[in-house]
Amino acid sequence: MGAALSRREQEVMVLIVQGRTSKEIARLFGVSVLTVRKHRENLLRRLGLRSTAQLIALTLDL
Repeated sequence: MGAALSRREQEVMVLIVQGRTSKEIARLFGVSVLTVRKHRENLLRRLGLRSTAQLIALTLDL
């Protein structure tokens, strides 16, 4: 796997796995939807994944 995740990436990952949308996450953190999408992209890249479905599957295996 890639580099360690930042604290914010970890927070975003938890919310994604909980089924939250980028819009909901942005509202919770007080940032733009584009910022959340960038966190999601970085998260997937660092973990070597291609989709949110793969991210969820990975967390279910933990």
